[in-house]
Amino acid sequence: MSDKKEVTDKIKSTISNLLPGEKIQFLEWITKQKAKNKVEDRLVVLTSYRVITFGKRKTSIKAKICRNGHLFDLKELTSFDDKKLKAVFKDFELEITSEKANEITETILKNYLKISLGIPEEHYLKFSCIPEGRLGPFDIETSQADGFLDAYNAWSNYYSTPPNSEFINFVQKEILSGNDEEKKRIFDLTGLKNLDKFAQEQNNSIAAIFAALRYNPFFNQLIVRNVAKRDIISLASMTISWNCNLTKITLSGTNTSEGFEKFGESLQQNKKLPLTHLDLSINKIPENKMESFTNGIRSMQTGLVYLDLSFCQLSGKSISMLFEALTKNHRHRTISYLNLSHNNFGKIGTEGFNKWMQSTQMESVLATLNLSNCSLDIGVAALSIAKNCSGLSLQFLNLSENRFEKRTYISVATMLKETKTLKELDLTRTKISSENCADILNEILSNKSIKNFSLKLGGNDIGFQGAKCLAKVIDSHPDSDSLDEIILDDNKFKAEGLALVSESLSKLVLLKKVSLSRNIVKAKNTVKILEPLSKLFQKANLQYLRIKGNDKNFLGPEIEKVFQNSTGRTNLIALDISGNHLGEKPLKALATMISQSNCQIQTLIFDENNTNIVSLQDFIWAFDSNPNLFDVRWPKNDFNRFKSSANKKESQNIKKDLKSMKKKFIEGNAKNNKGIQPISISIDYELILNNDWNTIHSIHIANDSVDERDNPNSPYSLIYDKSPKEVDLSESQGEDSQEQEKSKTD
Repeated sequence: MSDKKEVTDKIKSTISNLLPGEKIQFLEWITKQKAKNKVEDRLVVLTSYRVITFGKRKTSIKAKICRNGHLFDLKELTSFDDKKLKAVFKDFELEITSEKANEITETILKNYLKISLGIPEEHYLKFSCIPEGRLGPFDIETSQADGFLDAYNAWSNYYSTPPNSEFINFVQKEILSGNDEEKKRIFDLTGLKNLDKFAQEQNNSIAAIFAALRYNPFFNQLIVRNVAKRDIISLASMTISWNCNLTKITLSGTNTSEGFEKFGESLQQNKKLPLTHLDLSINKIPENKMESFTNGIRSMQTGLVYLDLSFCQLSGKSISMLFEALTKNHRHRTISYLNLSHNNFGKIGTEGFNKWMQSTQMESVLATLNLSNCSLDIGVAALSIAKNCSGLSLQFLNLSENRFEKRTYISVATMLKETKTLKELDLTRTKISSENCADILNEILSNKSIKNFSLKLGGNDIGFQGAKCLAKVIDSHPDSDSLDEIILDDNKFKAEGLALVSESLSKLVLLKKVSLSRNIVKAKNTVKILEPLSKLFQKANLQYLRIKGNDKNFLGPEIEKVFQNSTGRTNLIALDISGNHLGEKPLKALATMISQSNCQIQTLIFDENNTNIVSLQDFIWAFDSNPNLFDVRWPKNDFNRFKSSANKKESQNIKKDLKSMKKKFIEGNAKNNKGIQPISISIDYELILNNDWNTIHSIHIANDSVDERDNPNSPYSLIYDKSPKEVDLSESQGEDSQEQEKSKTD
């Protein structure tokens, strides 16, 4: 009998070859109980995640596996005595008789305990020991994040796919590193390189990630963006079905229309999910799946605080169903942020919105509402908001890219009169008339209960006539403290209109933030704006000024005079003058202006101005003379064009010079940085004029942090073209920060 039970080196080698990639922990002959009291010898193999048996030949083993059970399929484990145990898997049972039965039982239990943290009782392995207490207890050392990577490796094995080393390294170094314990609980895959490719090519590996999150008790936020995988919502739905810890879920930019029915069913099934933040933006939610999805929203046991379904191609009927679900579940009166922009409300959706607004009267904490580009009747929506203002905490309202009819003005004016909380109104590209623009501005400036207001009227092509109307209103309220920020980009003012508006804005005493981008065609008559623009640059309270250009609308080199006039006189904290085709001399004047020790500018953006190496050197010197500069953005586009136009020999020299200068830029910014975050420059409306899906897909990045505008003491709250969802378009910030860290070590 002894020779029959021997595990030879040949057998060990054979098993290793038959089980590539498996870590073998136990290898022994056992006696298997069969039907009618028959017994048969089996070779049992215990790996980290499996129990496998092989049959026996006279002199060797059978190459074919008899049983192969994964520990996640193990339902019951019973130890009858020191020599006998029974393992019940999902598809088979295995009775084992062996002198090492206790060792087999303990090995299985320890492996299971290591990978099963968080699995609920109804799915947990049922272990019994006769007599009770004969085995255990077992001390298991749990790995980081309550065994997440152990579970991931186990699920990878379950799906017969090798664990992805790049993903494991990312989790260890990017998610679980550092001392911020709360940050570690955010499972954010945004920074994982090649995530989309990884998801497409290694189908089961991404499934293993979501499976490992299913019961994980450590992470409380799940963030996955821009992974165009058809079944990713379905995979996430399986996680949501059982997870009891996720409070925030972001699945944005998956470019899929599948899985939303399952998502809704998961929300209905899991009564313990503490979800408060949900971002499913940039997906395609079909109308025929909306009922299941909204039933899930209706059945939630916690109230949502944050809901983003922007760019989801929702129909009016879908919108109506959503508002009905929000209305019927009173827990959702906790919503403070709602983004339904870039969907199609129409008449049905607008009616659904009105009913929801009426149901929330006196109870809503809604602070941010984004209804941009929704085929929405602005007048009806504004009137509905006005009627319910007494019960709203609304601060930020985005109605941009909807049509502003003549009759709409009365509703908006009523809303502005009734509101006590509104801080920002976005009417960008609503085709509002020049007279109505002026009337709305007048309502704000003359309303003494409105303070620190932000008004966005860009992209309305109101022209010179509109500029005259605005200037007249502003001139009649020079001491108003209502307006903090005004955005008038892309209005075709021309030089004459821009001069009028700049002159008037320079007199508005408490105005802090101004944006006047792309209002002059190819530097035509720029000379007319030099004096008014100089006054605006030198305005006492103005902190942020943006006058961007592009290939068709730019200021041109004559703007040099404004920089010369403002040297030593400007109080700006941030300036964006990019895209204006300035050239070397004006850039030198700009560098001189910011190099003054009394200049307060911290953030400067000057790309796309024909910058060359000589110009760049002037800005590098500015770091030494002005200690306030710490966020001067590298003119990436200028130098990409510069390099591409050079011949091969010139290109090598240019690259060498640019690398050296870029390092000095990074060092200069780092030297002057006092530990404050730089200003975040948000998405420019020019970039989404045609609602291009690829552009939106690449730049629509959710900002789940506390809104910077809530901190009035920070200059870094000066955000432009900022709808409630902020989008950072800074120049290669991630790349620069890495180089900055490298320069420190160098």
